[in-house]
Amino acid sequence: MDVRRPWKKRIYPYLFLAPFAIMTLLFFVIPAFATVWMGMTDLDRKMNPNFIGFENYAKILQDRNFWPIVKVTIIYVIVTLIFKVAFAVTLAVTTQYMVQHKHLGYLYRVIWLIPSTLPTMVYALFWKWFFNPSKDGT
Repeated sequence: MDVRRPWKKRIYPYLFLAPFAIMTLLFFVIPAFATVWMGMTDLDRKMNPNFIGFENYAKILQDRNFWPIVKVTIIYVIVTLIFKVAFAVTLAVTTQYMVQHKHLGYLYRVIWLIPSTLPTMVYALFWKWFFNPSKDGT
């Protein structure tokens, strides 16, 4: 058995990965490098970059407000993650419970369909009100 495949068959996985790689490059890698580069420059009013190296980063590490802000940010991230995970687990357990019961399964469908149908209903009511041929114009 020949384990070597023709190059046309070997290229398919790369073709499937190409859109993800391009999007990652465009929306993550390039902006990340641009941010670090801009952090190492001192832009004047005419947007002319003057390279100053790590001077901006040294300034921010010496700023007295930096570390309290980092502390508040870390606390915020931890607290919100705890609540998000707790909410997600509660929602998952409740959903599993509701799906297993016949009558609660209908309630489950209604609860999950409301967010997708509500905007359409609001738009329809708005346009109905907007084009309402009433005599007083309201």
